[in-house]
Amino acid sequence: MTSAQDDSERVDEAWGALSGDERKAALDHVSAFLEDARQNGRGRICAGATYLRQKRWRRLGRAGASGPAKAAGERRGLTPFSREWWLVAVRRAGAARSPSDAEARRLRLMVQLARGGTVVGVGAGEVPSAEEVAAAVQIPWDGEAFEAWAHWFGACGVEVPRRDSGWVWVPSRWPPGYGPEASAASEWQDGLANGTG
Repeated sequence: MTSAQDDSERVDEAWGALSGDERKAALDHVSAFLEDARQNGRGRICAGATYLRQKRWRRLGRAGASGPAKAAGERRGLTPFSREWWLVAVRRAGAARSPSDAEARRLRLMVQLARGGTVVGVGAGEVPSAEEVAAAVQIPWDGEAFEAWAHWFGACGVEVPRRDSGWVWVPSRWPPGYGPEASAASEWQDGLANGTG
């Protein structure tokens, strides 16, 4: 929803100008708004602040109310930086094909809202299972593994918020292609290429 140039202060300002009902409607309709834009061939999506300020969710379903109304009934709020929040963020980052695609934009909006302490609404199908939540790995904000995850998120244009202390919940200690196993495999492949392996 938001672009790399989007200003989090503008998003916060636009969010603050909404009533409680408007905030709920805005969150409930993000997925439907992005899907509608995709189906209508839009190459670019408006910034998060524009979506909120212009109340763009109101433009959905004018011909028929089945889409957004149905989506609104199948939503769940995730507490910012909770286990479930992180697992959804990892899933969205993994699904992003480029920093400008819909999944990356949805992830950037999710991070911006969480920075402001806002509960993030997601579709029921996006909510991690109890097994996924139980299997989540806790890593510290200030460790080497977090730096690897921050780099992995950065590949889709998302800067993960940093804190002085606390924990991140992810599916595994290291993101795909990082960590000691990846380093060992890389050294082995380099050795083969150099004839020393």
